[in-house]
Amino acid sequence: ILRNRNSVLEASNAELKACNAELEARNAELERLHHEFQVAEPVNSQKEAEEGQKKKGQKRKAEYPYNTRKASKAIAAMLSSPRGSTSFQDESLTVQQRAEEEQAKPAPLSTGGTSEPYQIKEGSRTRSTSKDSYETMTVERLRSILKRKGLKAIGKKAELIARLRGQVKQ
Repeated sequence: ILRNRNSVLEASNAELKACNAELEARNAELERLHHEFQVAEPVNSQKEAEEGQKKKGQKRKAEYPYNTRKASKAIAAMLSSPRGSTSFQDESLTVQQRAEEEQAKPAPLSTGGTSEPYQIKEGSRTRSTSKDSYETMTVERLRSILKRKGLKAIGKKAELIARLRGQVKQ
């Protein structure tokens, strides 16, 4: 009797395991759909805010201050890509350095070309706009530029600017 009961329980256990596996698969699919819905919802509300009526020349502000369309595209790309390929190109770079490198790349123009930085000919007496912009930069930003160029990044703001200007002239 006990052996018979044990075999019945084992069969029941196997059925429950199969049902559990099926439920886990459904749960994973529902979580994925829920995540996509959460990303799509802010995008839709941002579109509605952009398409909303303007009152007395004022623009409506979107509910989210960040670009949700780019975020939803990035998440969709992450979901469609294999799990192992989420590593960065260079993990030693900080987020700020990656942003600076991205800004340093020439941007494509609507006319077809790219926006290349101006090259000042030697002997020209005009001042470079980058020299003027050093004054408006923070000390932290100046130090990061000096470190990136391999120069000494210690000192007062005027000293840092002088080092950068010396590097530009060389």
